Amino acid sequence: MNRFRASAFAGLLTVALAACSSSGGASTPTPSPTPTAVPTPSAGTSASGALPSFNLPSNAKELEALLPDTLGGAKVTKASMKGSDFVNSSSSNAELKAWLDSVGKSLNDVSAAFGFVASGSAVFAFRVQGVDNSKLIDEFKKTSDTSGTAMTWTSANVGGKNVQQATDTSQNVKIYLYGSADLMFIVETNDPAIAQEALSHLP
Repeated sequence: MNRFRASAFAGLLTVALAACSSSGGASTPTPSPTPTAVPTPSAGTSASGALPSFNLPSNAKELEALLPDTLGGAKVTKASMKGSDFVNSSSSNAELKAWLDSVGKSLNDVSAAFGFVASGSAVFAFRVQGVDNSKLIDEFKKTSDTSGTAMTWTSANVGGKNVQQATDTSQNVKIYLYGSADLMFIVETNDPAIAQEALSHLP
């Protein structure tokens, strides 16, 4: 899931679908033509360590606003994209295409945002206009399972939210899926307290 987080700058949906099912090494997708510096935050970085200086895309501010501003007392660094921002980098990705095809949508219907803290925890938000979150989550799980190492999903209540949770054994990271309206959220963390905090702030 380090690839999931670090490569999100270049194509949020591509990374979300490919890395959640990846058991191999990290390969970075072709960056978006949007001129932004692409940092690669490490999961081993101290929570109190300084993050590098960079400019992140922020073209779906309404989604960014749904993410928590702090996690575990640390400021959350946020970014967001519209589908048109990363169409050139993501349109040929098989997992992304399969997921969007399964819900009858295209990149024009997508926006995405994410936030992370230096300790490695991250929250992702995906909106696919007009598609119920339960369908987004179900199809996301199916696409992930058929494109790499399958994960065992179970139902739970975390932070007052009904979620689907699983452990990515290839990266030893806990994944939480939660939905609301036409939104799908993914929380990635090894800290149960952070998971509780992050999910409790989501709509």
